[in-house]
Amino acid sequence: MKKSESSIMDKKIIKKVLALGIVIVIIGAVIYTLQSSVPEDDEDIGTGIEDDPDKVTVYWFWDEDCPICEKQRQYIDELEEDDDIEVKKFDIYGNTEDRKVFQKLVEIYDVPIASVPTTFIGDEYWVSFDEGSKQEMEDAIESCMESDQCSSPGEKLSNN
Repeated sequence: MKKSESSIMDKKIIKKVLALGIVIVIIGAVIYTLQSSVPEDDEDIGTGIEDDPDKVTVYWFWDEDCPICEKQRQYIDELEEDDDIEVKKFDIYGNTEDRKVFQKLVEIYDVPIASVPTTFIGDEYWVSFDEGSKQEMEDAIESCMESDQCSSPGEKLSNN
């Protein structure tokens, strides 16, 4: 009896170890994919993106499975209704090119933690979203509207 119980226990342990190994491999693959580096020939990143020089341009990076992104989407939709603001939306998990633009801007702006939602306005950026960051974004937009010196994220892409 003890021998068959031991054999059953050994099989259960082996199954758990195999399952854990599979989970570790999957997690490693996901992390590798999300943290893939910007390609060597990054001159082409963002070249097709043109910002309207007469508007304040907001770059918003999001993911459809991100609950904070959904919360911020309402604010982004409000911004799009303003004729003086141009909003560019980038789905970093659903679109490889959008992810490359995100990685390049993270590098340019020296963002310490790259996650979504991330918003770029002028020389500033915000990772995540709450009432405090919403107010800061509104202040940055107002400052850009009052200044001719406010560069857009697209200009930063073009200059790097």
